[in-house]
Amino acid sequence: MRNGFNGNSCEDCAALLVLALGAASELIKVVHSSVEPRGFESRQHQSELMTMATVCFDEAMKLLSVAYMKISTISTQCVFLAASVKPTVCLQEIF
Repeated sequence: MRNGFNGNSCEDCAALLVLALGAASELIKVVHSSVEPRGFESRQHQSELMTMATVCFDEAMKLLSVAYMKISTISTQCVFLAASVKPTVCLQEIF
């Protein structure tokens, strides 16, 4: 995960949170889609999306302390995004 990020910054935290929320929303779309089959491939895709959302969210939480120490628009966005949803808790309720 760390290869693509320059360091501990609010921008990295925000990017990870957006990735986590994007994966979570895609998972919700897949689960509630009536067109998609419910076979092995669909379950595997759901598992991959859940893993991506969880990993990105957990990595973002490690960087959230950086956002708490800065006063900027991006740090405020990080705090609000982190508080808005925790994919591992919300998505487990779907299944």
